[in-house]
Amino acid sequence: MRSLSYVQLVSLDFTGTLFPRAICLGQADNDSLNELIVGDTSGKLHVYKNNDSKPWLTRTRVGMLTCVGVGDICNNGRNFVVAVGAEGWFHLFDLSAVAGAKSDSSSQQEALFSDDQKPCFSQHIPASTKVILISDIGNLSLCFAELLVGYTDRVVRAFRWEEPNDSSDLSSGLLVLLKKWLLEGQAGLYTNMEYVNQRLKNS
Repeated sequence: MRSLSYVQLVSLDFTGTLFPRAICLGQADNDSLNELIVGDTSGKLHVYKNNDSKPWLTRTRVGMLTCVGVGDICNNGRNFVVAVGAEGWFHLFDLSAVAGAKSDSSSQQEALFSDDQKPCFSQHIPASTKVILISDIGNLSLCFAELLVGYTDRVVRAFRWEEPNDSSDLSSGLLVLLKKWLLEGQAGLYTNMEYVNQRLKNS
């Protein structure tokens, strides 16, 4: 008797520990292809591209990462990698510049691919993040994306990225708290956050 497997397996080079919501798929570098983003408890953010077993990109010293995500959080038509740590640090990574550097000199590439490169934006928000969701909860015609953050104390907060109209520099922007809710149960599962998101849209 013969058996056929139509599943393509990919083995990734990864050592360490991670939280359940510190892994996701998304268009991290805006090339219309999905990348795998993994954040570990030692403060490393790994980005895997195509079928490569080794990380295409690694960032270090960003804290104990509990959640990662990809989306147009800044509402400028471009995806960013979002990484949130247990201590409450919110980090934004713009990987489009890294992807565009492939045509540059090797020295420029080494600078961009350096583990010491900092996030393009960081902000401290309340700690003990458990799950995040990037979605339009305002139900507005402008389709602004907000950041929903679920915490271990059953609290859910909604943030929106705001920046001056005359500036496109991320350093001038800020995450602004829109609203805060206290749930009856833990917002520990992504499906629960989707449920909360749907309730907010219908309210």
